Amino acid sequence: MKNIVNKKEIIPALTSALIGVIFGLIYIFIISKVDKINLTANISSYISDIKINNILSEITRNTLSIALITVFSVVIPLSPLALLITFYKGIKIGFLVSSLIYTYRLKSIKYLLILLPKEILLIAIMIIYTTISLKFTNNLIMLIKNRKSLDIRLYFKRISLLFVIFSIAVSTVILISTLISTFLISKI
Repeated sequence: MKNIVNKKEIIPALTSALIGVIFGLIYIFIISKVDKINLTANISSYISDIKINNILSEITRNTLSIALITVFSVVIPLSPLALLITFYKGIKIGFLVSSLIYTYRLKSIKYLLILLPKEILLIAIMIIYTTISLKFTNNLIMLIKNRKSLDIRLYFKRISLLFVIFSIAVSTVILISTLISTFLISKI
């Protein structure tokens, strides 16, 4: 069976995400003391707001990210912008880690063990989807370059199917992890 993506193809999206994580981690050292005070209040609010009520907005935000990656992959000149989504998701993870550590010190380990798995799963989904989307873009470019015919209906059917599959994957991860996180955080 042929792999959907290979190791070489995943490198750009993975690198983009890892650079984002590094930027997110060091951001805490760049912001001012006043911003750090605001950050502490915002992180505390973020932790207390992890509830089932926020599932729909989080699913919407992540599905929008998948939709943007899809649009970027279909519009060839915009395809490199798909990597910005994984970069942003990486920044989000790095910032979450550094903010929790700054705010809660040793207690942050509990929060990281609860919150980080969801973020890691979401970024993994985004990395895989970005890689597949960029592969679709490369295949489209090769077809155009070699002047081969393209079944546009089949192309859009495949990209739509991938969009639905990955949107369902994101929604499932968010739903399950929010239910678990809500329960575990209430026990801390």
